[in-house]
Amino acid sequence: MNDRKIPMDGLQAVGVVHAETIPKEELRFGQKACIEIFEEYACALDRFKEHTHFWVLCWLDRANRDVLQTYSWHLRGEGALPYGVFALRSPCRPNPVSLTLVRLLRREGNLLYVDGLDIFDKTPVLDIKPYMKGDVVFSPKAPYIRPQRAEFVRRMFHKKAVMHHQEECAWLALAVR
Repeated sequence: MNDRKIPMDGLQAVGVVHAETIPKEELRFGQKACIEIFEEYACALDRFKEHTHFWVLCWLDRANRDVLQTYSWHLRGEGALPYGVFALRSPCRPNPVSLTLVRLLRREGNLLYVDGLDIFDKTPVLDIKPYMKGDVVFSPKAPYIRPQRAEFVRRMFHKKAVMHHQEECAWLALAVR
């Protein structure tokens, strides 16, 4: 067997995303959506509500798999250089698997209502994993964290802080600032 090929025979969707239809160019940093877990996987949701946040892995079935370099949506402009897709969260990649952190709003049977999902309607869900305490990385290095883009960074940190803290308050605003 070619060691570059991975047998994908067992890979299958465990659910599907139901989300408001949003044009591709407007899909940014998540939205509220419903994840329908297929009935044959419903028992995998036992004790699910003991967690508030989850990683959702989806198969980006409409993504371009031939693009290996592209531009970051927030770092475009004159003089901008392309990034390799492994350095971006672009849906275009050789294996279009997405990873998104979501907050559980509520569960109704096999329907999971979440916030923070940056996925299109009818996207297949491959897996869901609970967010764990060790998943936090403070002060990561990333090309969009630059002093000249402070307002962008502040908005991004604010949204993430609200998702993590679960409420807006003066202390959260101070911490983001």
